Amino acid sequence: MHSEIWPVTIVGVGAIGERIAKEIAQFHNFKQDNMILTLIDKDIYAPRNIERQTFDALGNKAEVKTQELRSRYPHITIEPVAKYLNKKNVQAYVNEKMVVFSCVDNHVSRAILSQYCENLNNIVLINTGNEYYHGDAYMHMKIDGRTITKAFHEVHPEILTSQERHPDDIGCEEAIVSAPQLGFVNYLVAGLALQLYYAWLQRDCWKQHPQLKLLCPPANEIYADIIALKTRPVLHASLKN
Repeated sequence: MHSEIWPVTIVGVGAIGERIAKEIAQFHNFKQDNMILTLIDKDIYAPRNIERQTFDALGNKAEVKTQELRSRYPHITIEPVAKYLNKKNVQAYVNEKMVVFSCVDNHVSRAILSQYCENLNNIVLINTGNEYYHGDAYMHMKIDGRTITKAFHEVHPEILTSQERHPDDIGCEEAIVSAPQLGFVNYLVAGLALQLYYAWLQRDCWKQHPQLKLLCPPANEIYADIIALKTRPVLHASLKN
C-alpha cells in the first residue's frame, strides 16, 4: 500500500454510502492507519429504510452511522456532519489531499462536487450511481495539479443540465417514490467504488500511460449490470495537461 493515507469523506450515507463507510472503517482500523473518515448527510434513518439499509437506531444517518462505526473500529477517527453538501459549504468539507465518495442520489449534488474538485490540485473523487438493475462507479483524480482522469461531468455532462432539485429543496418521500432501488445493486455499486479506492491505495503499482507520460490506473470507471451479469471497466484518461 502507498505510504500516504489521505482522509476519506463520504457524501451521502444511504444504501451505498453506508456500505462503503463500513468497509473502509474496518479496513483501515485493523491496519491501524490513523486515518480520518468523515460522513456527511442531513437525511435520517427511518423505518422505511430497513429494506435496503442497515442501522442500529433511528436518527440522522451521519450521526447514527458514526456512533456504530466508532464502537467497532476505535483505531480510526470518524466524524459526522449532519448537513447536505451544497455550493456554500462544500469548501468547508472537501479539501486538498482527500478521497471523496459521492454517494448522493441527485445530479445537482454530483455536479457541485465534480466542478469543485476539478479546481483542486490533489483530489480523488469517486462517484457512484445506479438505476434499478445496473450502476457504475467513476474515479476522477488530480495529483500535483495534473488531471489524471477526466472530471465526472466531462464524461457525464448530463449532470450539468439535470432538472432535478437539490435535497434541501425536495422531500425524502418524493425522492423515494420517484426512484425505487434494488438492494443487491446498491451492494454491487459499493463494491465497484471500493475496487477503485483500493486501486488508488495501490497507485505505486500503476503503469505509465503512453500519452500522459505518468502513472495511470488501468481503469477509472466500472459499469455493471446485475441482469446481464456484465462488468465493463473503462479508462477516461485526461490528455489536456
